[in-house]
Amino acid sequence: MRRILLPLLFFTLTVSACSLAQGSPPAPTPVPTFTPAANDFILDEVSAAVGPALMGGMKTAPYQEYQVFGEDGNPTGDVAGIMTFQGVSSGNRETHTVEGHEVETLGVYLLMQDGDVQEIPVAITVDGKSFVSLPEQAVITTTTLTDDYTPISVTMTYASPFERGAMLGLVSSAGVTVHPNAVDWSSCKDVFCSLGQQMDDDYPDAFFLLTLRALQEVPDGWILFGFNVRPQWGETVNQLIVDIPEERQ
Repeated sequence: MRRILLPLLFFTLTVSACSLAQGSPPAPTPVPTFTPAANDFILDEVSAAVGPALMGGMKTAPYQEYQVFGEDGNPTGDVAGIMTFQGVSSGNRETHTVEGHEVETLGVYLLMQDGDVQEIPVAITVDGKSFVSLPEQAVITTTTLTDDYTPISVTMTYASPFERGAMLGLVSSAGVTVHPNAVDWSSCKDVFCSLGQQMDDDYPDAFFLLTLRALQEVPDGWILFGFNVRPQWGETVNQLIVDIPEERQ
């Protein structure tokens, strides 16, 4: 009996009571043809492993708009944006000093439109504040439907985003205002926002190209701020781990 899993692509795409209900989504972006480049480890061996696992997430644009609902359940007339990327953890963690602040990054493989994979350094802590959202429970029970629409219960679990090959989501952080190809940092007073603004000033094209999935090279020193790392759920941990060859020195 074949089952259709309903709910969970990313743990956080369940938007909370301040209630964002999805409105009319933008037109889907073209799905790339997967053709990893030869003679390059990142664009060959890693792409061959990671690319197929991320193809499904390429069918929609990273930026989506939602109609905002008030506490009374009625639409306010406003819309809000959210930006998400589906990625795979490289497991590579590094510590940096940025403008006097201690920043830890996690390397996340993202698929570009041309089929190449780029390892993006994502800020996961800033001065000890974490931007990794781990569920309180390692295992949950949710409802799915069989192919004849009979509801059944299924146990779901997740893979640690720190594990090499773990599938995960990057979701724009609360407090930042996102647009289709940019982040407006001015509404946020947190230190990670000032660092995100500094990155935009120093590397003005990097985030723009990332939103287009057209980043061909990660600039030396650039870090992606303003996103929370969320694990992806599945029936077994093995379903959520991509077998990535180890990087050769």
